[in-house]
Amino acid sequence: MIEDRGYTMAGLTEPWSKKHKRNTKASAGGLKFSLSNSFAQPITMPELLELSSARGDQEIIDMYSNHALGYTPNGGSLDLRDEISNLCKLLLFRFKLATSFPNVL
Repeated sequence: MIEDRGYTMAGLTEPWSKKHKRNTKASAGGLKFSLSNSFAQPITMPELLELSSARGDQEIIDMYSNHALGYTPNGGSLDLRDEISNLCKLLLFRFKLATSFPNVL
């Protein structure tokens, strides 16, 4: 880190994310759609419905319109709990196998 010259880590003078956003921004001649961001592009619900309708995706509009907004059960959803249980069983099996037959794994 070279702080005495006004630089930050690795000689960068601004955060990488700021430079990335500036270089990929559509209005600045960059990308129309950035698939490298970890955040969604800001869009209103009416815009999203209009885009979905324009591409003929009535099924997703119906799914959105009929989606229940209830809470998940305490302790998580049953399908997630089952997947975690299966993973734990597999890990326990591998652990038992590795400790019983150390040369197998």
